[in-house]
Order: sequence, then structure tokens, then C-alpha cells
Amino acid sequence: NANGLPDGRQLTSARDLAILARAVMRDYPQYYSYFGLHDWSYNGRDYRNTNGLLAAGKGYDGIKTGFTNASGYNLAASAVQDGRRLITVVLGGRSSASRNAHLDELMGVGFEVERRRAGGETIQVAQTFFEQRGFGVSAEPAAPVAYASAGEEDTGVGSTEVTYTAARTTTPPPPHVTPSPSEQRAAASPPPARPSPNLTASLNGGSAATAAAPAPRRPAAGPARPAATPARAPAGRWAVQVGAFRDEAVARNWLAEVSRRFRSQFASAERNVITAGDWYRSRFTGLTQEAATSACEALAERRVTCMVVRPD
Repeated sequence: NANGLPDGRQLTSARDLAILARAVMRDYPQYYSYFGLHDWSYNGRDYRNTNGLLAAGKGYDGIKTGFTNASGYNLAASAVQDGRRLITVVLGGRSSASRNAHLDELMGVGFEVERRRAGGETIQVAQTFFEQRGFGVSAEPAAPVAYASAGEEDTGVGSTEVTYTAARTTTPPPPHVTPSPSEQRAAASPPPARPSPNLTASLNGGSAATAAAPAPRRPAAGPARPAATPARAPAGRWAVQVGAFRDEAVARNWLAEVSRRFRSQFASAERNVITAGDWYRSRFTGLTQEAATSACEALAERRVTCMVVRPD
């Protein structure tokens, strides 16, 4: 609306703002540079750009929103690094400083993912704490997450191709399934013994002497030895990972949210955040293999990313 005041009938999403920012670049490239001005003068007055990220020296070149009492501090920002442009949006910040810091962190993660992909790595972007649209509904295609990060191959603002990095997901690897005890026994059992040549000769009319000299008997095969097949891990040592995050609080909040949504699957599990370098991995631990696999399948049906983790 023209006055910028909130209206209860007006709803938007981070993805909406990312699309709008991209449209400005695409449809009005001659004006986009204005968003990157640090300061300017007009009609005898000096003005300063309130986009605090422009001075960060990380390729930021424009786009901005502001504050409303209904949605908090919001920001759409765009930056270019290594010939690739990303658009990142944050809604609902508690302050301009925390909003800027969070967006800058997301932008850094986005560029890191793109650089690693360009180097040939297969990167799976973990689901964020914020729900996908239609959480709990199996729908195709998967909706983008609340934080949209749009990228393109060139630095120009006239291209029409847009890729939403944060919305990109890959199919998680299938969980490793250890054969059941009955399958192990079947796999370990020796194949049926073929009749020895001597016995065959006797049945077909061979001499009694030949038939009376059977091949030396081998000891009967005992029960299948555990080492012959992958052994089942002790109960309670498997885990389900539901995300990896840069912020520990976000990792714990997401664990609590998944636990609330899937109470029956994780009723006996423990919630743990595993630190790995700069990442915090959200995991449900203390599960059996069957429970972990079943829980991950239930999450996948509801379009929640997960991974079964085998014991170390």
C-alpha cells in the first residue's frame, strides 16, 4: 500500500519478497543501482541509505525493506560473490542489528554452498527451523522454506532465470538396513549338498564296492556365526538426525518442534544437539534400528528431512 502501514488483510512471505526483489532487477535494471547508493543529495538535503549491510564489504549492492509493528524488522538484500548473485530475505527480526546479522549469516551459508557445489561437491541443504508451507501435507512440489535465497549464474540484473537455493533439497540417502535374524540364517546356510559321484554311481547301477566307499563326511554346519553377516547393533544406539544449523538455539528449537509434531515416533528417544565444528546437528538418540528407520519414514511422508544415523 502507499503509506506503508500494516493491514490485517495483507499477508506476504520471504519468498514473495525475493520474487519482488528479483522482478525489480529484471524489469528496471536502469534503476537498481539506486538501491546501492550509500548516500545522496536531493533538493538541497543529504540522505543516507539505511541498509547497514552495504558497508559490510561482502558484495552487497542493494534492496531494503523496513519495520512495521505487525511483522517486526524485515530486510531483503542482494549480494554478488564469485560471479553469482544471491537474494536473501529475513522477516520478523527483533531489532535492525539482529536482523542484519541473521541475514548476513544466511547469505554467507548460501555462498558457501554455491562455492562447494561449483567445486563438484554434492551439498544437501538442511531444513531450517521454520516450517515449509503446508507442513504435514504430502504435496508436490515441496514448497520453499520461509527463508528464500535466490541465485543466478551471472552478476547482471536482466536475466530471468532464478534458482531458490534455500528451497533446493535433495533426496536423503536410503537408511542402511541390517538383515533380520531369519534373513541372516538363510544367507549363512550352506547350499544343498550335491550327491557325491560315488553315491550317484550306486544309484545308477554301479558296484557295491563303489557305493560302500562314500566321500569323507565333513562336520555338520553349525549355527551361523555372527561375523559372517553384518551384526545387528545393540538396541538403543541408533539415532535420527533432523537438521544441521549454525545456531544452537535454532537446532534445539527445531528438535522441540519435531518432537511435538511426532510424539509417538520419538516418545522413547532423547533429544541431543551434537556440535561438529561450526554446525549444530539436531538428533533424536537412544533408538533401535527399527524405531529409527520407522520414525524417519514417518517424517519423510510429512516432507520433513531426516537421516538415520548408525552407531559409531
